[in-house]
Amino acid sequence: MRVFLAKVCGPRALWLGLFGFVVTNANAEQITPMGFPGLVQTPVARMPQAGSVGLGFARQEPYDSLNFYASPFDWLHASVRYTDTNVAQSRVNTVHDKGINLQFRLAQESLWRPQIAVGLIDAAGTGLFSSEYLVMNKRIHDFDFSLGMGWGRFAAGRDMTNPLGQIDDRFETRESATRGEGGVPAVSSWFSGREVALFGGVRYSLLGGRLDLKAEWEGNDYSDEFRRGESLKSSTRLNVGADYSVTDNIKLKLSYERGEVLGFGVLIHASLNRQLERSRRAVRPPKPLDEVGFPEVRAESEGLQRPEQLRRFHQRLREDRVFVHALDLDTVNKEATVWQTNNLTRESAVAAGRSARALLDTYGREFEKLNVVSVVAGRERSNVTLDTEIFRQAALGALSVEELLLETDVAPVPEKDWQEATYTGLAKYPTFAFGITPALRSNIGGPVNFYVGQLQLKPFASIQLSRNLNVTTSWAFDFLYDDFDRLQPRETSLLPPVRTDLERYQRESGGSYLDKLEANYYFTVAPSVYGRVSAGIFEEMYGGIGHEMLYMPPGSRFAVGYNINRVKKRDFDLRFGFQDFEATTGHVTGYYESPFSRIRVVLSVGRYLAGDTGATLDLSKSFRNGLRFGVFATKTNVSSREFGEGSFDKGVYMFIPINVFSTREAAGGVSISHRFILRDGGAKVSDGRALYPTLSNEGVDRYYESASEILE
Repeated sequence: MRVFLAKVCGPRALWLGLFGFVVTNANAEQITPMGFPGLVQTPVARMPQAGSVGLGFARQEPYDSLNFYASPFDWLHASVRYTDTNVAQSRVNTVHDKGINLQFRLAQESLWRPQIAVGLIDAAGTGLFSSEYLVMNKRIHDFDFSLGMGWGRFAAGRDMTNPLGQIDDRFETRESATRGEGGVPAVSSWFSGREVALFGGVRYSLLGGRLDLKAEWEGNDYSDEFRRGESLKSSTRLNVGADYSVTDNIKLKLSYERGEVLGFGVLIHASLNRQLERSRRAVRPPKPLDEVGFPEVRAESEGLQRPEQLRRFHQRLREDRVFVHALDLDTVNKEATVWQTNNLTRESAVAAGRSARALLDTYGREFEKLNVVSVVAGRERSNVTLDTEIFRQAALGALSVEELLLETDVAPVPEKDWQEATYTGLAKYPTFAFGITPALRSNIGGPVNFYVGQLQLKPFASIQLSRNLNVTTSWAFDFLYDDFDRLQPRETSLLPPVRTDLERYQRESGGSYLDKLEANYYFTVAPSVYGRVSAGIFEEMYGGIGHEMLYMPPGSRFAVGYNINRVKKRDFDLRFGFQDFEATTGHVTGYYESPFSRIRVVLSVGRYLAGDTGATLDLSKSFRNGLRFGVFATKTNVSSREFGEGSFDKGVYMFIPINVFSTREAAGGVSISHRFILRDGGAKVSDGRALYPTLSNEGVDRYYESASEILE
């Protein structure tokens, strides 16, 4: 798992964000050591709100568990769980186990109806902890009661025969707990088994919700789980526990389980899906227009002969971190057009509003219409046309923002090319940006070590050489903590080791290494057809050259493109040298933005680093504030045996906008990605700054999403 910063937000903001210090509801999170919503060990139907994330660690002898969860919807909870133990069913020892948990809400609580949820535990792991459940919850004052039925591991108490066996005989037989290489959902085993068990519990909240007292009757009696050849001791199925919220984001958990062992845990959680409070923004608020001394309207010739006006307009927008490329002043038609890049905020409408204020502040009412053209990676993405008088009245409070928007037009591209503008070349090249960010480099769930990590400082620099050409570089240095010397190599792969020697890179790169050094050149072939050529050191393991083309019709929910790369494997010391291994990869990719629930679907088909061919499906859910959760899976012509543990490549990722945990408004954020099992099959290479995520950030749809904030 790697964490990096897409835009500068300051080290303090990033560290606070990484550890989840974001205001949230302390009552919302009920998460068990296995990562699913629950009391001590039993599930509940309560679920964190959409946009919630959390990281938990727990110890219940003989299990050490680490889980990460996310709730992309109010009705869906997903978690990844790692368990370190020497306990296994059927007396087979194991060291580490990984699994995926899912819970779906079936019904919301009402006055008379309980909340109902169904869940899958270890849905795509080895099956060691596989379980399914149906559970309901009902709140009565400060008490929250739960009652449910469990299958699989949750049915070890064997309270009754499986009622689903009355529907179909296949539900009476359950497959063996462990399943080959794992990673493949055993759908035929879900809700199956000759017997089931009942579970239930109660939670009582006090101290304003900061302290939760819990008691539960567990469905599992642990008779099928062994340690050193003996069943785990369990004198009762009754567990009790208490959770205490130290802060709004940190919860301590203590329990007494099975009548035999004490358990404890820590949960760090945050609710990231919310609109940012305006009071937290460090962006300079717009100057009220009733305090602006409007210059008098000047004659056509005089208006264009005043360079101090241009400087004032340009400086006003620079102060708002909006950078002007060109400005056209048509005094005959009383129309102004500005081409600009928005580094102020993710909300493109806010940047358009700041341009309108700057125009009124500089030229008064000399121009009746303003076109604001958004420029991204040197490409024109959208054109917002404002009536300046109506904007002025709305800014003064005489008209509502709704009335302003009714008189605002949005088009995908401007009618005029910026080379025809009155003032061109206002963005002087080269431009420089530099800084330093903290980062976490880690190896989780490896073949020997449960967790190995390294804290880093990453100085970076970016040079914009022209409208189309950008060069970026970053270097990584150890900072305070590094235990990569404990890493052990992975088992030998049946495929070329394109990723499985990651541990060697992490171990041999030492205390500092070159993280990236790449150049990206962007161009337009035809309307809606964009291109990119990239070269350099793309990532930790590979460098080379890459090319991408993208067809992205304005206003369309569909886009399609291709990319092709020729890359070489870097030396293990991660300096400037390369090994002999070379590979050519390429994919044809389709993109679809669903009109429902802000879901993005990406499907790519092509050739991967190890020479295998196949397809990758990527599904992600975004939120209004820029937060995005995603999952991906790749299946190629490599068999499960050739691939190894996990059967096929899959993982999760998340993008957290800087605004969530920073007092500074910015357009960037933190990206976190994690593969459940790092293998060689289905491996892609990073190849520069991809076109689709870059260009989709400033299109027509993005303006409409933020249109109500045009006066901010």
